[in-house]
Amino acid sequence: MMSNLVGLISSGVVLVAAAAGAPALAQDSEFNGLAGTYDSDTEGNREMNGTAVTSRGRVGGDLEMNGASVDVEGEIGGDADLNGASIEVDARIHGRTIANGAGIDLEGWYGGPVDVNAAGVEFAGVFEGPIRARVGGATLSGTFQEAVDISGEGRGGLFRRGDRSEIVISGDLQAGGTICAHEVVFRSRAALGAPLTVMADNEPELNELIDASLVTFTPREDRDCNGD
Repeated sequence: MMSNLVGLISSGVVLVAAAAGAPALAQDSEFNGLAGTYDSDTEGNREMNGTAVTSRGRVGGDLEMNGASVDVEGEIGGDADLNGASIEVDARIHGRTIANGAGIDLEGWYGGPVDVNAAGVEFAGVFEGPIRARVGGATLSGTFQEAVDISGEGRGGLFRRGDRSEIVISGDLQAGGTICAHEVVFRSRAALGAPLTVMADNEPELNELIDASLVTFTPREDRDCNGD
């Protein structure tokens, strides 16, 4: 039977793939190189480090990926630690998710807490755990079953006008939470099921689906989102 892991190209571009129908291996897998793809199942942990790295299939343990481009598809039984300039995820992640990057797109299902630091992020999946994000901008278009804690970047620059962070809400915030940014925008499909505290430079307009009594607005004035 073919080995579950195949392929090494001497040019520095590495492709790691699984034979069709091969069983999952209860062992760890690791990649270090320029560009690599695992298209296989493993019941162990997986670590990938490179310029462009992709993980597909089931990882029974934890997943760690570091690269300029990071892509994840499939299912992660443990935690996911993702670091890259561009991070795209369409997966089921049962444990904690930590993502640090410039542009991040999170689709799929997330069973544990999600912690994000990014210039821009779209939360487009189903999030069963709490969300913590420190961002330059964010779109919340998914379903959020626990409270969110979203903060735009701190003020800076000449006359403290450097922060133009924007948080756009078009999804379902079932457990409310806290959002702080230069601007907070509620789209027509946004829904809210529990109290939400909003700190911004201007009070946001609410759509007809949202009970205004659930939203507490505090002018940010000269403070940043850390309260300084």
